[in-house]
Amino acid sequence: NTNSVSINETAGYSKEMFVFPNPFSTYATLQTSNILKNPRLTFYNLYGQSVKQITSLTIKFGNTISFNRDNLPNGTYFIQLIDDNQIISTNKLVITD
Repeated sequence: NTNSVSINETAGYSKEMFVFPNPFSTYATLQTSNILKNPRLTFYNLYGQSVKQITSLTIKFGNTISFNRDNLPNGTYFIQLIDDNQIISTNKLVITD
């Protein structure tokens, strides 16, 4: 039994998204070349299950946001940045202690 996760990309957005530091232990910063208006960040585990979603993000300089680890355990995640209901990008993220 094979489960797969697919990611839809939307035209008109740059696919560039940088997360630093990566790996991180407490908080990280995400930067994109897109001007963000109403961003949402979703964390997926390696099974493709949504494990955390952040909807109230503080936007800096129009294209940079910072976020906390909160209660996520150590591990590898995929994060997906959505703005105005359009997928901007998906990146791999590692959380360590």
